[in-house]
Amino acid sequence: MLMLKITRSSFQIRIQVTLLVQIFGTFTIALIIPVTIYALLKIISYSKQACGDDLLGGHLW
Repeated sequence: MLMLKITRSSFQIRIQVTLLVQIFGTFTIALIIPVTIYALLKIISYSKQACGDDLLGGHLW
């Protein structure tokens, strides 16, 4: 009876830990993805300015 209780509680703890890990992972991904997209967009806009799209446009026309 005692043994069953111990295994049961450890099983519950294991489930709680996995749930916490899943929740933490989901939140981390949910935070990382928008930040990365934002950073990529900023890098792209900066690289466009650095390449001088305006300057090229000025030269072409």
